[in-house]
Amino acid sequence: MRLGISRKQAKRLLDERRVFVNRRRVWIAHHNVRSGDEIEVAQPAARAPDALRILYEDPSCIVVDKPAGLDSVGPDSAESRLRALRPEIQPVHRLDRDTSGCLIFARSDAARTSLEKQFEERSVEKVYQAIAAGPFPDTLKRVEKPVDGLTALTEFRLLRRTAVASLIEARPHTGRTHQIRAHLQAAGHPLAGDRAYATRAVKEDVLRHLPRHMLHAWRMSWRDPATGEHRKAQAALPADFREALVALKLAPPARLTHRAMGAGPKSSAGSLSRRHPRAQRRTD
Repeated sequence: MRLGISRKQAKRLLDERRVFVNRRRVWIAHHNVRSGDEIEVAQPAARAPDALRILYEDPSCIVVDKPAGLDSVGPDSAESRLRALRPEIQPVHRLDRDTSGCLIFARSDAARTSLEKQFEERSVEKVYQAIAAGPFPDTLKRVEKPVDGLTALTEFRLLRRTAVASLIEARPHTGRTHQIRAHLQAAGHPLAGDRAYATRAVKEDVLRHLPRHMLHAWRMSWRDPATGEHRKAQAALPADFREALVALKLAPPARLTHRAMGAGPKSSAGSLSRRHPRAQRRTD
């Protein structure tokens, strides 16, 4: 059986977990393929990551809206792009490469220490919106299950569902790596588009061809390191997430506005492609 691609291309597709055999994701090169098997490749999104947008800024910290497809830190990341204009920034936490939304940076050693302590004390509120596979039960309010041997707790709230997928809100109370993704898999409703945790057969074409895992850091709140006052930032749902909601019939096209899915008003903050004026503090 020949697919018309090189071994190197085939390995890359397997490594990226974009290959399905009989609608089940595979990533092992020596997977046995039999006559009659259906092989399918989910192509990555063609669009480049959106511009990095500043959602909130004060003398202590900056919150940006990280697009999917961009690392949080390191070369060519949210950190490096922001550092070009704000060289004093220091990373405090991270989002997965394919997770979009609120990402906070400190602007001083003192602010970093304060924010890191708030994360450790679990006083930073993080609210995500996610699309899970299947009809998520409205009775499932929390999952408390260790992740990598460490205590982990996530609260869930059902927003909308169909027989194919559900829009949910997730509030992680601990900060374990891939916590929401691991807890959704444990609940039997893996994150839609998740190439690492959604390993069972995916019957629906839409779910197999999502460009990334559908997880968005929608809102976060913290205490101002300098004054102790409550601060909040919110990131509207990105285009690919909203398109997935329509494709999965979780939102009609006419209602796909920034307000319709609980994403709040469209931000007036600028992008890092031009000089950005200081944003107003948001406490709403």
